[in-house]
Amino acid sequence: MVQVEEFTSALPNDDLWGSFKVKNVDGSRLELIGWALGTSSEVARIEIVAGDTVVASIAPSLPRAEVAQEFPDRESAASCGFEVAMEANGKGQSTLVVRAVLDDGSEAPLGEVRVVAPGRRWGGVFRRT
Repeated sequence: MVQVEEFTSALPNDDLWGSFKVKNVDGSRLELIGWALGTSSEVARIEIVAGDTVVASIAPSLPRAEVAQEFPDRESAASCGFEVAMEANGKGQSTLVVRAVLDDGSEAPLGEVRVVAPGRRWGGVFRRT
């Protein structure tokens, strides 16, 4: 069973507004949910990185009415939400870096999730839920 040891947010920062959290942990499955809006460039995708490997990637597309109200001049605010699920397939401790890749090619941090997966390692099955 995957265990979340530590959760760290890097938001807001100079390049990004947003929020994210662990939605659920179920056995070897970890689900993250949140939203991200670039301060001067649109968010192309959200990536989850373990070591040097992108283990999940998703374009923000989920509705976020409260964000649209806060940023009425930004059309993308209405659909800047994301949800991603990952399965561990090895064992040990991993630090998962959550970052946004912006349309201009730059990267902006959302934060990190440090997890322990007894008998599992991150990789394998990744999908949007």
